[in-house]
Amino acid sequence: MNWKLFWRKVLSLPQTYFLIGGAVLGYSSLVLWLGNRPLILIIGIAIAGAMIFAWFWKLSQFFAFSGANLLDSAIFLGELTRIERKLGGHTDGDWEQTCIFAQEIQTFAQSIASRESILISELLETLYTVLSLCEQVVASLVALEKMQTETYRNLTLQHLQTSCRRIQETHRLMQQLQDRILLSSLDTSGVKTSLPSSLRLIITENKTVLEQVQQNSSSSQGG
Repeated sequence: MNWKLFWRKVLSLPQTYFLIGGAVLGYSSLVLWLGNRPLILIIGIAIAGAMIFAWFWKLSQFFAFSGANLLDSAIFLGELTRIERKLGGHTDGDWEQTCIFAQEIQTFAQSIASRESILISELLETLYTVLSLCEQVVASLVALEKMQTETYRNLTLQHLQTSCRRIQETHRLMQQLQDRILLSSLDTSGVKTSLPSSLRLIITENKTVLEQVQQNSSSSQGG
């Protein structure tokens, strides 16, 4: 594990500071309540230390799993295969193209991570949103097979097209980002500093599309 990256991510979480503050407050309350005796001090430190250690341990396990997860080609492909099974063996051109884009996005992410490890957290989140978009594509394709009314078929088709276009746009942006990083090896002026914000923008746009599709689906069901 990249421990420098791990501590950067841990210290960026507000929960970390809440936990540390709570542990200190609990320790202080225990000492005030039971007195400033050696045994109480030792027990208090042990309890607070165990809480903080458990938190960091869980985070290390989570980040280690995440880091080995979607940036690993075999695991990412396994996730795509899992999603594809929902089609029940049905072949579809939109899904085939989506798979190609998704796998190439993962390749771009691998390439970027190998050069800029500090971006791994954002890259993993990007890949998670891509898989979520893939889930939306499959869900739309499955729904289209069952839809009977023209109105709902058209709405589902819009959801499908929206998700497909977003994956295609993510592919284009990730390819550009990879090229920008290659360029940064030749000219570092102003290129690397904009990389995290570029990835965050991709993630935000992906999440926006996912939320819009879900909201539209909920509204149509309610209507």
